[in-house]
Amino acid sequence: MDGPHSGLLERARLRRLSTWDRRQGYGHDLPDDTDQAKLKRLLGRMRRFNPIPNVVQFGAGYRDTPVDRIIEYPSFRDSAESYYIQVADLIAFLLYQETAPSAYMRKTGGQSYFRRLAPLLLRQASSSEPRGMVRL
Repeated sequence: MDGPHSGLLERARLRRLSTWDRRQGYGHDLPDDTDQAKLKRLLGRMRRFNPIPNVVQFGAGYRDTPVDRIIEYPSFRDSAESYYIQVADLIAFLLYQETAPSAYMRKTGGQSYFRRLAPLLLRQASSSEPRGMVRL
C-alpha cells in the first residue's frame, strides 16, 4: 500500500469484498504482501465503524455498515510466490494498458488483450459498468 491514495483504495476494496460476502456468505482476503500492520488496523476499524455515503435517492448522509463477513485478518502473500496474486497483477496491468497503452503495447496490439478476458469477468460486481468493473 504505497502512495497517497492507498488507504482509500484498500478501504474501497475491503468494502466491495464485504458487500460481495454479504450476498454470497463469508470470505477471506489474500492481498499482496505490503504494509501488513496498516491493513490490519484498517480492517479492525472497519469492523467497528464503516461509514458509507448514502445513495443520492435516499438523501444526504451516511450509514454505518461494519465489515462483518471477512472471517479473519488478511493472509498476506508475496506475489513472487503466489500465482493468484500474479494473475491479479497481470489483469490490472492489462486493464491499465487498455486505458493508457504504452508505445510497445500500441505497436504490438497488446492494448486489446484485456478484451480476451470478457468471458471471465464478474459482471454482477457493478451494475453501472457493462463489464462489471468498479471504478474509483
